[in-house]
Amino acid sequence: MNFRVPHKYHKFLLDLNIPFAKYDSIFIKKLPGQIMTTKNAVVKLLLILSFLPLTIQLHAQTFRSDIFKERRSRLLKSIEDSSIAIFNSAKTATRNGDVDYKYRQNSNFYYLTGFEEPGSAFILLPTDNKKFVMFVRQSNILMESWTGKRAGLNGAIKTYGADTAYGIGLFSKMLTKSLKGKKKIYLDTEDKDLVKLVDSLYKKANENSVKQNINVNDIVNEMRLIKDNFEIDLMRRACEITSDALINAYKNAKPGQYEYEIQAALEYIYTKNGSNYPAFISIVGSGVNSTILHYEENNKIVEDGDMIVMDVGAEYKNYASDITRSIPANGNFSDEQKLIYDIVLKALKETTSFVKPGIGLNELQQYTSRVITDGLLELGLITDKEKNWQTNIWMPHGTSHWVGLDVHDVGDSKYMDKKGRLLEPGMVFTIEPGIYVSKNIFNHLKDAYGFQVSADEIKSFTEKVKDNVAKFANIGIRIEDTILVTKDGCEVLSRNAPKEIDDIEKIMTEKK
Repeated sequence: MNFRVPHKYHKFLLDLNIPFAKYDSIFIKKLPGQIMTTKNAVVKLLLILSFLPLTIQLHAQTFRSDIFKERRSRLLKSIEDSSIAIFNSAKTATRNGDVDYKYRQNSNFYYLTGFEEPGSAFILLPTDNKKFVMFVRQSNILMESWTGKRAGLNGAIKTYGADTAYGIGLFSKMLTKSLKGKKKIYLDTEDKDLVKLVDSLYKKANENSVKQNINVNDIVNEMRLIKDNFEIDLMRRACEITSDALINAYKNAKPGQYEYEIQAALEYIYTKNGSNYPAFISIVGSGVNSTILHYEENNKIVEDGDMIVMDVGAEYKNYASDITRSIPANGNFSDEQKLIYDIVLKALKETTSFVKPGIGLNELQQYTSRVITDGLLELGLITDKEKNWQTNIWMPHGTSHWVGLDVHDVGDSKYMDKKGRLLEPGMVFTIEPGIYVSKNIFNHLKDAYGFQVSADEIKSFTEKVKDNVAKFANIGIRIEDTILVTKDGCEVLSRNAPKEIDDIEKIMTEKK
């Protein structure tokens, strides 16, 4: 079949919003390698479409437009009448050459619309009869034969609930009209291209009027902090998939394989269960790599006696999970590994037991730090539990972060407040204590802590703990759960991922 377009022109074609009749001059005759006329192109295109699987379909039967409408209504109540809110979709991202990464919608855009196509935008108008106006790629049978089904103008209205919809090519023209008389413009103030466009169009619409740009993300981010039941169900499922993936990794992990083989065992379960991609790059670090917090290469051969840290998470219908488990490569914890593991697990359990509405994030950090510090003192890895810098050597990160549409989700944590952000029902966050004993740590103490303590104090500390550091060298352990705050306490969404030593060893040894 001669109907083909050179791959390097795919991206060019995706940006065209032109009637099919015009493709005779723009598409059929002028692109190298294309030899068809419009007439036989149509005939052969229909043949292609008869065999083409619908890899991208509108989810009209399962799409909950009412949920997204309610979110937009809440946002509209938060902005002033003489204003407009403007949202732009995420841009496509080039991996290399003419190959793009798989598209992922901007999280705030998705949160308010459920719309997942690129090349789109929408505006909200508090006082207009048509408050929700979408701008999308128009339906185009030729383009859809290459990249899948589009919602088009009809889908934007019927499926996604727009009061009216236009082709994305009319965005600037219609936005200029909508900006007239508006005093406050709510938009992503970090999207410099959008800000530049809006500023230019506003001058055309309002001449000498003065406006105020307000970061709409500040409002939407706070909305996203409290998850509704729809979101919670999706996050439960994301955690279930990740938990199943971790169990599969337990069963497959062994000395002699590469870290990426364990990653493959994890991500296979993601895909099998409907997760389009990981919520973040999977961290699978063994041996010395287990002490690197965000290690991503995953290319070391796993050795007998290594600990393996797996910080992983499936994304399910755009919602993230984030779970970390640490396992012994050979299926049995050594005495040294058990000592550190027990401290980290105790910190996780005790901190989780305090979770309830009204508790602050900083308070949870203090609970975790207290357990970790006491344990490090017992192991001889610190000399004075009143000196926080010593504990920070072995646990250099915070205890928690929000989880949602982004793995490090939005919402003010208020860490500058004494208690931090107070927990409320519907918040989802992590608790992730860890201890990482790198044998090379002494090479970096002066650079890391020299501004806090004297060189003599660092030298004295080093002499006192170096033998114990050698004993536990290259053991990194982190255990992380995803937690939902409930009315009376919390629900551990990641509870299905085994974390007790006996359970881990049983799964890993039974595989043989």
